[in-house]
Amino acid sequence: MLAGVAAIAGVVGTGLQMFSSFKQAAAQKKALKAEERARKLAAMRERREIIRQRQVAMAQAQQGGVNAGAAQSSALAGVMASTYNQAGRNVQANLGNDSAGSKIYKANMDYASWGQISTIGAGISQVPGMISGIAETATRTFG
Repeated sequence: MLAGVAAIAGVVGTGLQMFSSFKQAAAQKKALKAEERARKLAAMRERREIIRQRQVAMAQAQQGGVNAGAAQSSALAGVMASTYNQAGRNVQANLGNDSAGSKIYKANMDYASWGQISTIGAGISQVPGMISGIAETATRTFG
């Protein structure tokens, strides 16, 4: 009798473990997706800020050139080219960071998926022992 209760408890426990692993993995994936959206939004905002800073620097350089009477000078053109170049490097670095972040996100999602499969496998591996225990109990009980 007690062995039968223990076997049933084992089956219920394995089922609960498998169910909770599905829920845990789903919650982890949901959190990772939210984190990825936030990271991409921050990267986009940073790129916009880089462009804004470039526009401000260009306007300041142009105004400075006009104030100095050098609106058509090569020095002003050099400052403008340097400003564009720096902004381009900053945007490129931002895109590289975004790409690396996407790879980390994918690795975390894979990890969550394989962790779920591992837990399910562990639960399934316990089933034969439980079935054997139930069969032994039934044999003893019912002859």
